[in-house]
Amino acid sequence: MPVRSGRRTPSAPFYQALPSQVAGALPIELRGFEHRRVSGVMKFHYGRPETHYEAWYHSAQGRVEVGLHFEGGRELNQACLEFFRAHMVEVKGSLPNAELEPWDRGWARLYETFPAASLDHVALAATARLIADYVITLQPLLDQFWSDQVSLPRNSLQNRRQGRRDQGSERATEGAGPEARERVAQKLTPRSASLADEPVGSAGRRPRRPSHLRRLSGEGH
Repeated sequence: MPVRSGRRTPSAPFYQALPSQVAGALPIELRGFEHRRVSGVMKFHYGRPETHYEAWYHSAQGRVEVGLHFEGGRELNQACLEFFRAHMVEVKGSLPNAELEPWDRGWARLYETFPAASLDHVALAATARLIADYVITLQPLLDQFWSDQVSLPRNSLQNRRQGRRDQGSERATEGAGPEARERVAQKLTPRSASLADEPVGSAGRRPRRPSHLRRLSGEGH
């Protein structure tokens, strides 16, 4: 079923088309992402699902959210928050509307939203382009972050326990369906709702990660 301009469509065609559109907007070396749909959200990552990119349609607000989400244990999420806070001047140079904040369940996100009355081909193209902009800008920093974690006790007992609690919470939310996600959507900050009206701005061979990153293990939701 094609996604057509000017017609309100179910979300399934939008999310089905999104991965290939994102891959086409990325340079070859970044096309090897993994992706999965969770309820009304599409997630993209490069072997680390606890730090992933998201496209999420907030139907009640008529806005699409695109961002990098940190959804591991609390220690990891806090480390991500501090790392990217220190790089926000650099991030804002390429993603001027991006906002960094802690949010639900001890998670954190670096994101923005833009208006989309329907999930037509215009919204699809804008979402894919913005995800690509986020990946191109943030993935080098994210790789640096993970490299820095080699010497940190990321797999502490507290972090593992928190990760299991977060995973259990997500399973409950997924079972509840899109309505539960929309309740979380009400937590959108006033600042995010006032962002600019327009965004700025299959998978190929997966790039091989450095060995020191492959040794790291962790499970996101």
